Amino acid sequence: MYGYKIQDLQVTQFEQPTTVSQKQINEEEYLLNLSKQFDSNSTWYKVRESLIKSYGQTIDKKYFSELNIINEDNVSKKIFIKAKTGFADSYITSNHMENLAHAFKAQGFSFELVKFSNFNKI
Repeated sequence: MYGYKIQDLQVTQFEQPTTVSQKQINEEEYLLNLSKQFDSNSTWYKVRESLIKSYGQTIDKKYFSELNIINEDNVSKKIFIKAKTGFADSYITSNHMENLAHAFKAQGFSFELVKFSNFNKI
């Protein structure tokens, strides 16, 4: 650059090719795929559907999909969930407990996040 004057500078947009796994599928198709994993009438499906509509597919894939139903008590209307990893447990605890509580409450349920432990894998 020393000794040269810039006469004309053009900025061009860099387009990175996206792979199929990077592309977001439409919400309807995403929910259809989710309904293949869970009964679409189940409380957990309805909670996930609500969370997807509020926070999108990326957050669902990274964090909410990392939660497993441990027990669903239809008498007391309470669901026990547990994260698959310590990181997911920590992230959910720090960032999404209120969001989960709101989504469960909308379905008439409460929930408990069972603390992740490497020693107590369920």
